[in-house]
Amino acid sequence: MSESLSPQLFVPSGAIKAMAAHAYHCFPEEACGLLIGDRSLNRVARFVATTNVAHSAKVYTIDPKEHLRAELAAEGSTSLGAFIATPIQTRTPAQQTWLRRQILTGTTSLSA
Repeated sequence: MSESLSPQLFVPSGAIKAMAAHAYHCFPEEACGLLIGDRSLNRVARFVATTNVAHSAKVYTIDPKEHLRAELAAEGSTSLGAFIATPIQTRTPAQQTWLRRQILTGTTSLSA
């Protein structure tokens, strides 16, 4: 029996920094955005910050107009997925511990 692994998604440091800045800016609400890139290479070209029209710390809804604009501006790329950042206060204690450990050890990874 063979195991099927999800392909890893390469996210450049500039996109990661943009995601972190957007999450910081949106706090205490949940931040969201789109990862735009090349699906055949599993590579993000850029991060597009979007508005969470739910204005909630527990759920997100990407502004549909912003989503459409990002898709139209993709210029040969495609939306590879959504980015969300849930404020740590809304997580369970076990999730908070796991997240802190990931941040402190630098072992956070993103999967497609």
